[in-house]
Amino acid sequence: MDVSDLNRKEQDNKKMVFVFNPSNKDFKFKFDGKEYDVPSRDFKEFPLHIANHAKKHLVNYLINTRDIGIISPEQRAELLKEIEVNDE
Repeated sequence: MDVSDLNRKEQDNKKMVFVFNPSNKDFKFKFDGKEYDVPSRDFKEFPLHIANHAKKHLVNYLINTRDIGIISPEQRAELLKEIEVNDE
């Protein structure tokens, strides 16, 4: 990893991203030993690296609570669209 990679990582950690929880239950997760939550059917803002972690686990949570079973990468991408918030 060179200096430009470190600078890019630092920039990413400063960027804030919203995550949406489409579930009817609050979603809780841990990152680096700290507990976070996204309220039911609500948005919450996190630094990019925490948001990426939350999205990964929130998709898994939705798969389990909706009793979907094994899904394809395309189906996982569709679930991810439910929770990603584009601020553009």
